[in-house]
Amino acid sequence: MSYKEKQLDIKTLKKVSKSILKEHTPESIDILKFYKISMDEILTGVLCPVCIAKPMERRDGSWLCEACRLLSSNAHFKTVADLFLLNNGVPVFNKQFREFLHLPSPHISRRILESLNLPQTGTGKGRRYLPPPSYQDFAELDIQLY
Repeated sequence: MSYKEKQLDIKTLKKVSKSILKEHTPESIDILKFYKISMDEILTGVLCPVCIAKPMERRDGSWLCEACRLLSSNAHFKTVADLFLLNNGVPVFNKQFREFLHLPSPHISRRILESLNLPQTGTGKGRRYLPPPSYQDFAELDIQLY
């Protein structure tokens, strides 16, 4: 089967392609609602990337696994992504972040949040931290954690 006339020229095809890519938005699924579970049922804390023990403990600027004694400075990255995925991309307050990661103080929580360079809105107690633009992209989260 062959066509005698061109249906779309290259310029029009590129324009259509650009328009489709511009309008594409990833599907947003409320995972908790989908599986009919509440946030209270979720096991929180930073997961050890080696032995899968939970929760790791924050000590002197690093995460310590009591089970295997692993010391990691960035074991919390996947937990942060999990928090935003579970919240369906809704911005989080310092308190929510602190409770989810089992951090002992708001100051430690704030320092970690600031080190992540997350977009933020509001000031003081009203400050909320937005998810990074690509938090749903699991390929980018596949980093070496130890």
